[in-house]
Amino acid sequence: MSFATQVPKDFLLATFIGLNNIRCAWMPYIKEGDTTYAALRRAAISIWVCSLIEFIDKKADRKAAIAEIDKTETCPQLVVRRISELEADAVEILSCFSGEEQVALWYLRNQSVHGHLSLYFHDDLRVSLFEASSGRVEKKSFSRAHIDAANQALTGFKPMQRFSSFDASNALLNLNLEALSSTAIEEYHIALFGRPFS
Repeated sequence: MSFATQVPKDFLLATFIGLNNIRCAWMPYIKEGDTTYAALRRAAISIWVCSLIEFIDKKADRKAAIAEIDKTETCPQLVVRRISELEADAVEILSCFSGEEQVALWYLRNQSVHGHLSLYFHDDLRVSLFEASSGRVEKKSFSRAHIDAANQALTGFKPMQRFSSFDASNALLNLNLEALSSTAIEEYHIALFGRPFS
């Protein structure tokens, strides 16, 4: 039995809290236009995009958690609807990145988060990639040479320019995000547990 089915309400609430935490930590740097912080912005984008890949990768677990709740009561529609909307927003964002760009972003993310150069210790890197054609996440392994080539392809990489057409409407890109505000998370908690945070 997975964590999602053992504590389904906690798992669903943690989805919102996790997305909010990653947004609060990194989106201000991603949005910043000052080229002084270009390296920090690239690291922030890599962490944020990879977190969205992991978010989509857990879609089946969220579905299982909702089904588990529905065995004894109805999962609140506010929660179900908002999760569905955030998943759609994540898919829209991830569809902007090619597989090669995702490989390079995972490598940069691992360096930024773990503080080590994983390819110095392993001959390949196993990562999760979002496949736009299927809307699913696939796990794949890449050689050192492949990752070096992918990193070279990121020269002059400006991902925020790709988001300009849907920046205002995409909840995950919106700095003033009502869907993941502390007030909204409190509402999700009340909907799921019937009481506010204690």
